[in-house]
Amino acid sequence: FGTQQVKDKIVRDVVTGKKNCSLMISEPYAGSDVANIRTTAERRGDHYIVNGQKKWITGSLIADYWTCLVRTGGEGATGLSCLVLDKNMPGIKVRKMETQFDNTHNTCAVMLDDVKVPVE
Repeated sequence: FGTQQVKDKIVRDVVTGKKNCSLMISEPYAGSDVANIRTTAERRGDHYIVNGQKKWITGSLIADYWTCLVRTGGEGATGLSCLVLDKNMPGIKVRKMETQFDNTHNTCAVMLDDVKVPVE
């Protein structure tokens, strides 16, 4: 899935190991209960504006990109979409979390505050 532009810009570098990508699903209030994700992405013209929190995100300190599960529609799983976020997008704040068992996987909390993501 994804446009050819996304494949050319992101996928090739991730697959060859030049860049890193992490998956952002879990949230403080939903955990891994995907149907209750609260992070939103509101479409405004040719961008989505993303707001919310993600937690327990492995590899975030070394991620160049994230695939981020967001709510673009109504309640439940049918209202969810996945967007690609670049670590250099303004409004992304990453904080390392100390975990009880393992601190080697860069587990983090990620705050998303008016992050502007191109629709492309």
